[in-house]
Amino acid sequence: MYTGLQLSTDFNIRINQSRAANVLSAEREKDCLRVGLIRAIESRYRDLINQSSLDEISKLVKAYEPFTPNNNQVLIKPLQITTVAIASGTTFNITFDRPHNLPIGWTGLIQVENIEGSLLFADLNGERTGTYVSASVISITVASITGTHTVGTGQVSSLDNSWCSDYYHFLAAKVKVKRVTKIKVVSVQNTTGAKVVLVGTNNIRKGELLNFSTFGGLTGLSGDKYVDKIGDWKITIYDDKNLTVPTVITGTYTSGGVISRYFEKSVQPLASDQEIDSFEASELFPMYKTFSNKLVCYTSEMNQNSDLTQEKYYLDYITTASAIDTTNDTYDLLQVYNMSMINSIIEESAIEFYKMVSNETNIKIAQATKWNQIN
Repeated sequence: MYTGLQLSTDFNIRINQSRAANVLSAEREKDCLRVGLIRAIESRYRDLINQSSLDEISKLVKAYEPFTPNNNQVLIKPLQITTVAIASGTTFNITFDRPHNLPIGWTGLIQVENIEGSLLFADLNGERTGTYVSASVISITVASITGTHTVGTGQVSSLDNSWCSDYYHFLAAKVKVKRVTKIKVVSVQNTTGAKVVLVGTNNIRKGELLNFSTFGGLTGLSGDKYVDKIGDWKITIYDDKNLTVPTVITGTYTSGGVISRYFEKSVQPLASDQEIDSFEASELFPMYKTFSNKLVCYTSEMNQNSDLTQEKYYLDYITTASAIDTTNDTYDLLQVYNMSMINSIIEESAIEFYKMVSNETNIKIAQATKWNQIN
């Protein structure tokens, strides 16, 4: 058995090889171990072609996890409850500490946890269906609840990926973007089998997945479809990637028609807090930043391009399962980590500690030198 308290003890033994160890505080120890933990996991994440690295972090990292962005952003922390009040009958309104970022009309599965209160109020906890009420409020319906909520207790996590509830540290992400093309629709021919769409100048590829919308007079030519290019200005429409199931399209084409294309690209960090310009972020070179418990991807200048719609974020991240309580002397860390990983955490944490001490020592020397020069 190897506990968080034992890890703390071994870390202290490791850095006690330095005389500077007497400057270690509880908060500094926590910071060092958090940085050491993240660096140890990141090094293995970068080496995922190695099976042993994958084994060591498989319980700690989620990869290619899909989230649907609202307002071009995804929340990356559970929502903390401030108040719970009866709206009517068995319906309760839950108010959060910040906007929940959910769209008007949203309904989804949630996990309500750690609500406290008198009588049966704690029975609100559990898997529930949540419904949008306002920017910071959702409602749930639960029968036979009596008592009073203890203000400030409880949190809500998403069970349908409306937001990320077990986020600890960002690793990587891709963003899927839908862009309106400039391809002109000339006509749609009512032929037997696969329908033929006549288009203007284009760079459509055979087998490509495209999105179709607002085709006047037609039913069926909408949503995501696969295309077969049968000429420079002719495409046929299919429901399947193998181009064997022609899309059923009925009616007579009258006007309109918008064809959109998908892009799925890895996002790059937005290194500074300066406003990004149109030459930096694009659907081909998306960027990201995390702030205020949110992940925001940029696919245009401040996400103001109306031709671009962010469809999905795919995240690789370290989960809260990796967090270590260094005061706990009962939970066995070997259920999650092996000793090789634990040793790496201690070494990386020690390196971080020595960096802190070295920087502070240099600062003190510089300040003393400056003071002597002045006096």
